[in-house]
Amino acid sequence: MTSTTSRSGAEGLTTLDVILSCVVLFVLAVAQPLLDLLGRNAEFFLARATPPIDIVLLALLLTFGIPVILGLVVAGVRSLHAPTGTVLHWIVLSVLGGILALQVISLTPAAGLPAWLEIYLAVGVGVFLAFAFYRYETLRSAGRFTAVAPIVILGLFLFGSSVSQLVFASGEILRPSQISVGSPAPIVMVVFDEFPVASLMDGDGNLEEDIYPGFARLAADGTWFRNAITVQQQTEYSLPAILTGNNASTNKLPTAGDYPFTLFTLLADSYDLQVQEAVTDLCPEYACENTSRPERPIAERWGGLVDDLKIVSGHLFLPNDVADDLPPIDTTWSNFSAEGAGDDYDIIARFQELTYSADRRQPIAQFMRNLGTVGDEPRLSFLHALVPHIPWTYLASGQTYSSPDVAPGSVSPGWGGDVWLVD
Repeated sequence: MTSTTSRSGAEGLTTLDVILSCVVLFVLAVAQPLLDLLGRNAEFFLARATPPIDIVLLALLLTFGIPVILGLVVAGVRSLHAPTGTVLHWIVLSVLGGILALQVISLTPAAGLPAWLEIYLAVGVGVFLAFAFYRYETLRSAGRFTAVAPIVILGLFLFGSSVSQLVFASGEILRPSQISVGSPAPIVMVVFDEFPVASLMDGDGNLEEDIYPGFARLAADGTWFRNAITVQQQTEYSLPAILTGNNASTNKLPTAGDYPFTLFTLLADSYDLQVQEAVTDLCPEYACENTSRPERPIAERWGGLVDDLKIVSGHLFLPNDVADDLPPIDTTWSNFSAEGAGDDYDIIARFQELTYSADRRQPIAQFMRNLGTVGDEPRLSFLHALVPHIPWTYLASGQTYSSPDVAPGSVSPGWGGDVWLVD
């Protein structure tokens, strides 16, 4: 009796199959979930003033660069020494399959299992996937058809997510026209972060003149709006609201592309703009000549980007029990880690890293120095100051002092239930 069998096992495995398996599985297990998360949170790039070219390069590295190099290395080792290459291929497929399995587990009731058990399950799934790939030609054929995955995922990230607003923002931001200022006077505008106006007042709604003599002098010589409040809590929405006069949309980014009509664009033709933005990018280049968010050196940009992506990846790919030990990523948009992160993670150090230097007084000092210069045009001087935002470490004189890691009574993202501490 004779019979025919389909080609199976390693006999039907080609070099192209090896490369494609590494590429496709890396893209599905790592690149897709990471780019999907970043694509839904474009503020991650905005907060670090990431130029469009860096965003495109990152996407290309994740969808083509890293997986293709990985596939070529595995295929190269296999061509030089088949047994070693096969073992290496199995390891790569098992690890990537395990990462993919962990993400699936996180969506099921099994996510409540201890971290070690989740990892064992994921490893088992990964090893089985590697075995099935070597055993069944059908799976390898499916891998060839899914070779378009990198192109699809790259396209969705660059063209179908909120990141597209940063990558393809037109340099020619729509400019307001027919605006003239008859008698232009110098304008100074300072936005203090996390500083409710109620902090300035006593129980009767009067300004505490003894505690805030500077604000008292301003109120005596100007107009004091004691009932003014912000319309949004988060900086990425409150700053556009302040600078446009309109409530910000949660579907927009705090950029000049999404908010073309701001105080900056309104006065760009009549005023010299001296703008210092901390985390937004609302002043277009034609108005601020890129001085509001100066571009950092490439090594510094990518160093911070890679550091943050490692922490984001840990939260995304590791079991919850393990990820809980990582620095949080839901309290700011950048610089998640700092010196001494981990068990001794210091929220003060992380927040200081969020600014452009370790000292929040420096941007204010620079702003004050700029006020003393004189130009040919009337000037709009704008500062978004990251004070008195927690951690509270500065006296009125500017002298620093030690403080708790978090404000007593606070429970992120608001206050706790201890009325005495809140008061």
